[in-house]
Amino acid sequence: MELSRIKPYTSLTLARVSTGREGPALLKEILNEIEKLLDFAAPKAARRLIGRNGPVKNEDLTVGSLHYVESRRPGWTSDSETKDVINQIVVVCQRGSHVAIVLTDTAWCRPLVKRFTGISRGLSALEPIKMGTLNAAFAEGAARTLWLSGIHVRTSVKADSKVLIGEDLRNALDPLGDQSYYFTAARCITKMGKRVTPVGVTPRQSRVWIGPSRSWDDFRDYVSGVFDCLKAVEKKRQSDDAPIPILAAPVSGLEDVRDAFDIGVIAPEVAAEDSDEETLKMYERWAYEARFDVVSAKGANLVADIWLGQTRLGSLDMQVDLSNPADVRYEITPKFNDGQEDLLKEFIDLCKNRRWFQIRYESGHTLSNGMLYSSRLRDFRFDNWRFPDFTGFDICKEKPPEKKKGGKKFSPDAVGSGDSLFCWVVNNWPDLEGTGKRRGWLACDDGAMEIADFIHLDTSMSPPLLSLIHVKGSHGSGPGRSVSVSDYEVVTAQAQKNLRSLDKMILGAGLAQGLNKEIGKLVWLDGKRQTGRTGFLAALREVGENLSRRVVILQPRLSRDVLESVRAEKKGTAGKKSNKPSGGAIRLMQLETMLVGAQNACRTLGADFWVVADGTPVPPQAPPASPGRTPRRQTPRGGNR
Repeated sequence: MELSRIKPYTSLTLARVSTGREGPALLKEILNEIEKLLDFAAPKAARRLIGRNGPVKNEDLTVGSLHYVESRRPGWTSDSETKDVINQIVVVCQRGSHVAIVLTDTAWCRPLVKRFTGISRGLSALEPIKMGTLNAAFAEGAARTLWLSGIHVRTSVKADSKVLIGEDLRNALDPLGDQSYYFTAARCITKMGKRVTPVGVTPRQSRVWIGPSRSWDDFRDYVSGVFDCLKAVEKKRQSDDAPIPILAAPVSGLEDVRDAFDIGVIAPEVAAEDSDEETLKMYERWAYEARFDVVSAKGANLVADIWLGQTRLGSLDMQVDLSNPADVRYEITPKFNDGQEDLLKEFIDLCKNRRWFQIRYESGHTLSNGMLYSSRLRDFRFDNWRFPDFTGFDICKEKPPEKKKGGKKFSPDAVGSGDSLFCWVVNNWPDLEGTGKRRGWLACDDGAMEIADFIHLDTSMSPPLLSLIHVKGSHGSGPGRSVSVSDYEVVTAQAQKNLRSLDKMILGAGLAQGLNKEIGKLVWLDGKRQTGRTGFLAALREVGENLSRRVVILQPRLSRDVLESVRAEKKGTAGKKSNKPSGGAIRLMQLETMLVGAQNACRTLGADFWVVADGTPVPPQAPPASPGRTPRRQTPRGGNR
């Protein structure tokens, strides 16, 4: 078939020529080997070669192709005479040291890659593209789709694997809950020359995919763009083993792996590419119906009984080779129960594809996809701090007080005219730079069953922004005050408790209940006091559901200087076993873990999450006085003379 009539789906198995051999001679050898792999010459072969094209030069690529038909029994019948006849194609493209191979029957991708040894001729002259290189080239942009597989202990309250779809999933991942997953494949926005497009990458299989091509020229441009990306990354020697930092990354060295306790087959839905119908049926059977009971374990090795449904098939003796944690291999010696040989052999054949098999160990390690991962919880820093200048305001004073019998009580009429944090919100929000550029609707809702201390609606933005602001005074105001978790606990819990009010209808109903209360009169529009909430409620009804949402905690206990100081200390002690973290560093880790959890709760409702802390400049300290003789009049009575 002429190249001009080919427009294959752009799914490329990528390789690098390791022996320095390029051009038509190598491409011819590759086509010859693929013909042998597909076994066209076998008696009663299921596949029949229709035509072979190339190698030919086409623009900047050297190209060859195979067109064949395959007859196979459809999965819906047991009649061997009923056949589906499917046209398939193989396209091989080479430019310089890079090779891309398209197989419309993707079941042949893995057998093909197994021949990439980099030590001989033909397919053996190729080697897979390194994972770090593929990640650096195709997994650095906004992640639109992620295929995730879990390394955590199986539980009914957490998915074993999942597929996520969104605008940029780096912002949607849960820093605490999702770090027990690694990605098997990702689809990220990638710039290829003048074209910006989502590109899928399966690093362990040395594959990328883009989508349907409209013509041969379109397909050729895609392949050239992929080669350009690889060349640029290799020239700069870029590599990235963890392009999505929240997710688990493989361990880099030998570990004390011991005491296997759980074995499983990954569900086929987590695969990023299609498999043939018979293969999917086999995977589903072993993923959903099989059970493994570990009988004994020594180091990374184990012996396990295997069951399919209620039938015991036999046992497996697994010897695991951890000499290369990035490419873990194992040997399985089966012991069959009578009459179960065929089923157990089917499972052993499945295990040859290490992508589908997982082992979990008591040491906290998981063997998955032929790689070793550690499931230790990592601390993640919270970065959505805001640090305005509170000069002229008392950060310990939450509300303006009014002296009454029995002590000081909240004075609503004084909001905006004093030095409390409530007054700071009224005089500054949403401008955190202190220039007084106030805009939008602002309503106070302090009191029992409150929605938030303040609700802000900015209709000048597109889309409009709704903010729930929760205010809490600090228990200290000195410049060197320590990190405190307790100061943030109550206000963070309050913010999470009221997340339901991010719903526009629930918020409107809650605000309407306070129309006739004294607190209902505390409303401002663009900084000007209003008579009540009527206008605010009308504005809220007019905006649609296309709202941006934000939850804000205003608690100035933590200062910018202290945060930067503790982070610098943590950075200086990182990786040093002899240096234990200080109390401040431990409290900061606890605080940020709590705030990251609250941030994730907000994200599940599509809301941003801010914490407003203290950015007031610290006045320069006067240099210490030089030591000198104490004047007699300043010497304390009874002191040493």
